[in-house]
This record gives sequence, C-alpha cells and structure tokens, in this order.
Amino acid sequence: MAQNRLNIIQVDQNSSFSKKNPIGSSRSAQKKESQARFERLWLLDPEQFNPLRNCMQRERLDRTWNLLVAHINLKNKNFADIGCAAGVFSRRIRDAGAKVDAVDIAENALKHLKENDCNNITPRHDAMPNTSLPDSSYDCVVCTEVIAELSHQDFRLFFAELARLIKADGYVVCSTPIDINTEGGLQRFIELAHTEFDIIKAIPSYHALYLRIKKMVGVPDLYIRSSKDPILRHKEMGERNKIRRWWFWLNSTVVIAPFWKLINFAISPIKSLIKNSTSTLLSLEKICQFFWDEAGISHVIIICQRRPLHVPEPTEMPIERLKKRQVWE
Repeated sequence: MAQNRLNIIQVDQNSSFSKKNPIGSSRSAQKKESQARFERLWLLDPEQFNPLRNCMQRERLDRTWNLLVAHINLKNKNFADIGCAAGVFSRRIRDAGAKVDAVDIAENALKHLKENDCNNITPRHDAMPNTSLPDSSYDCVVCTEVIAELSHQDFRLFFAELARLIKADGYVVCSTPIDINTEGGLQRFIELAHTEFDIIKAIPSYHALYLRIKKMVGVPDLYIRSSKDPILRHKEMGERNKIRRWWFWLNSTVVIAPFWKLINFAISPIKSLIKNSTSTLLSLEKICQFFWDEAGISHVIIICQRRPLHVPEPTEMPIERLKKRQVWE
C-alpha cells in the first residue's frame, strides 16, 4: 500500500501521481481518475464500502452516531453526508427527522442508494475537496473516511470546503483512519482541522492491536489468493524487500498454497470471531489502550464548529507613526 503523506492512513494501492511531476496532474484530471477508480471498485466489490460489514466498522458507525446526536438535535435540520456510499448513515440521519443531501464521487454508489431506500434523501454526484454544494447551507456536514482518499495537496482544501458549506453556527462531523505504522498522524490531522475549526470533542479508537491480529490471521488467505492471482502476487511482492519478498514468493507458490489452505481452515473460527465479535473488539481495545495509549489509536472522529474570525481589540491595533520613514521605504 502507498503511504499517505500526512501519515493519516495507508490508502490506495496505486499512486495517482506522476513520477515526473510530484504535484500530479490537474485537479480536474485527478478527480476524474479518482471517480473512475471508485466506480470500478463499486462494480467489483460493493461490500467493501458497507459500514456494517464487520464489528470494527459497525463500532465506528455507532460512535459517530452517538457523537452526532449528543451535540445536535437533528429534527428539521439540513445535513450533507459527503462520502455517503450506499446511504446507510444518510438513512439514519433522515429517520431522525433531518433533510439530507447524500453526496458521493461514484455514480455506482448513488445507484445502490437509490435502489435501497432514497425517500426524502437527495442524491448528489460530487466530490471533495471542491464540491458544487451551496455556501453556508447546512446545519451539519458529515464527512467520514474521506480525507485519507485525497492527495496530500488537497488536505487544507478539504477543511476549507467543509467550513464553506456549514452555516455560521453549524457543525462538522469528520473521521479518518490513522496509520498505525507511523507516528504523528493523529496530531497532524488535528492540526489540519484547527486551521478552520474549533474541535468540540474527539473520539479516538484504540484498535491497533485488533488490526494487527486481523492481519496476522489473514495471512494464509492472502497466500492462497496470491497463488491463484498473478497480478495480486506481483503487487504484494513489489511491496516487500529481499528476504520478505522471497518468503512471500515461496509461500504463494501452487506447491505450498495447499498447506496454507489447511491452516486457513483450522483458524476459521478465530477469523470469524475477530470479524464479528464486538465484545472481542472492545476487550482488545482496552488492552491496546492500557499498554500503548496514543500509539494504539487507529481511528478518530471529531465534531467541530467553524473558528470565528478574530477582530483585534483597539489595544492590539498597530500604532501608525506619521512622518517617520520605515526601513522598507
């Protein structure tokens, strides 16, 4: 996986930047490329965008909801749900009495939204960090798991766009995964948010231990799939160096793969427990928080309001020295 330059999370497997041009192509071209990628992902495997697909995703969804309703009365409020996917969270907001604009970069995502339940929800095909949504129109904008999908030069624009969309007293609910393999991701995300917002509350999730265990029990399945898929095998080997590359090559051969099928079958109850058991997730989170504290944070949700413009007090105003030449004159 390519590492996000903000160290928020590891995201796309394929870089969208030209090696000759570090800034990449034009923003319009990047948007089209991103849209095409998500359209393809929605066609190939829409389940990967389902926020109910495993216990960790369900817990994130519930924590986002609890943070939202603890600070906002949703009745008759105007909401934008940016990155709405198939509309699971949009429908929950609507059912609480709000009016919802459900926004996503992929037409295929909005197609799923319309097919399932789109009553009193307005689908909008648009994308961050430059949407065509109207200025100062929303009591709250929800934008979860989106910033890590953007290129690094758009991080500041992301928060500026959120600030543009909400009313003066409006709220923003934003979340992102944090890269558990690097340091400083959480702090840098918070600093970016502070460029436009005052953070009212932040809810961290300490799931680094859970993610590492999940990755470990998923190794046999990765070897098996790579033995059948040359493209996946080539990609995985390209992300490894020397001995680790050789080790992956060996274990993903058609000769060794049957052994991993046996291992995969033996640990299938553990994999099911890790995927579906919320109590296991929460127990591992307590252990992770106790031993690793901030280093164990894998995700954060924030609710914030736009930072007010600072009007200087008269005592703060600079004194103009008339008839005095300044050094730069």
